[in-house]
Amino acid sequence: MIRQIRQAVVMIAIVLLLIGFGGLTPQPAQAAVTQIKDPSGQILYRSYHRLRDDLGKAWQVIVFKQMTPQNGANQLYLRLMGLPGSAEVVHPKALKIRTQEDQIFQADDSFISEAPIATMGEYNVQAIVPKLPIEEVLLGIPLGGEDYLKLWVPRSVVQEWHEVLDKTP
Repeated sequence: MIRQIRQAVVMIAIVLLLIGFGGLTPQPAQAAVTQIKDPSGQILYRSYHRLRDDLGKAWQVIVFKQMTPQNGANQLYLRLMGLPGSAEVVHPKALKIRTQEDQIFQADDSFISEAPIATMGEYNVQAIVPKLPIEEVLLGIPLGGEDYLKLWVPRSVVQEWHEVLDKTP
């Protein structure tokens, strides 16, 4: 029952992200960080970019947190959605994040067994983003075995992740 509810919530979130939050009112925030408020008072802050992996395949890279004025933020998440032709993401397996100083962080996989879409991954980065220097980082997207797909994230995008982290209701 809980798994079905979680899958339903994830599917709703995916649909909202894919259709640009139709029916919700976007409110601009700093830079490319978007603030979206729904009628219930829940606020979503997100940074959204389309980046290419080392094989040239496109991925949506979304860092977001949902908040209510009463409870504040739950967690900060990084969602990767491979566009057609992208590799399938293995679950549950951590995402690797490497800095230019060769610091390696591992972000926990939010999906216990499988994602609603084979080319999708979602990772809790609440404890990692504050430790990231504002510079280009390398994401290691988990594939089968010990293989990881490389996706470089520009400095400006990492800056936006910090901005999303710092948002308050």
